[in-house]
Amino acid sequence: MRNEDLFDLKDKIIVIPGGSGKVGSMICRALSEAGAKLIILGRDEEKGKKILNEIKNAYFYKCDISKDDEVKNISKEILNDFKKLDVLINCAAVAMPGRMSELTLDMWDTAYSINIKGAFLCVKYFGDIMINQNHGNIINIGSVYGAVSADEKIYSNNKFESSLIYATTKSALINFTRYIATHMAKHGIRANLLSPGGFINESNKDEFFRSNYCSRVPIGRMAEEDDLKGVIIFLASDASRYINGENIMLDGGWTSW
Repeated sequence: MRNEDLFDLKDKIIVIPGGSGKVGSMICRALSEAGAKLIILGRDEEKGKKILNEIKNAYFYKCDISKDDEVKNISKEILNDFKKLDVLINCAAVAMPGRMSELTLDMWDTAYSINIKGAFLCVKYFGDIMINQNHGNIINIGSVYGAVSADEKIYSNNKFESSLIYATTKSALINFTRYIATHMAKHGIRANLLSPGGFINESNKDEFFRSNYCSRVPIGRMAEEDDLKGVIIFLASDASRYINGENIMLDGGWTSW
C-alpha cells in the first residue's frame, strides 16, 4: 500500500462523542482537513452548531452519552443514515476540579457517568456496529494525568487545581482500552488510548502555571493544536493498523522524567 493510501481518511465515517469540546474540536478540525466525514455527539446544541461552522463535512447529533437508551438509539440512527462506521473517538469528558476535601459524591458520579460510563456505552453500541461489519477502530482520549499524578507545586498560590476525579477516570481508561483491544481484535477491531499533556489555551493562561508546567517538559513548552494533528490522523488511519492496546503519550516527554 502506498504511503498516501495508508494515511487516507477520505470518506471514512468517524463518530466523535465530545467533538465540540476543547480537545474534541481540535480533533475534528484535524480529521476534517484530512477528508473524513465526522459525526459529532454532544448534549449542547449551541456548541454543536459552533463546531459545524468551523469545519466541513460534519454532522451533529444531540446525545447524552451517559444515558443507555440515548446511545443505543443514536447508534441505530447513525447506522441507518451512514450505513457503516470506521472509527469511534471517545473524547467526551468533564473535569470537576477542586481540592480533595471540596469534592463531593455528586461530582464523582457526574464525572464517572460521562468519562467512564459514557465511553463504555459508546463502545458497547457503536462497537456492535463494528462487530457486525467485522472491522473498526476505537480511539479513547486519556490524559497525562491518567499515567502520573499532577504536581501541585506548578499551580498558582499553592492551590491544587488539577482534578483527582479527572485523573482517576483517565487512569481507568488505560485498562479499559487494553481490555477492548484484546477482546475485540478477533472481530477486526483495534483500540488505542491517546494521552495528551497540557495544551495552551485561555483556561491555563496563568503565567505562574505555564512557566512551571513548561519547565517540567523536556521539549520546554505546552502542546499546540498542530502537535495533535499528526498523531490523531495516524491513529485514525490504516497507517496505524498494527498498533493495538497502546497508551500513546502526547506530552513532550513529561512522563519520561
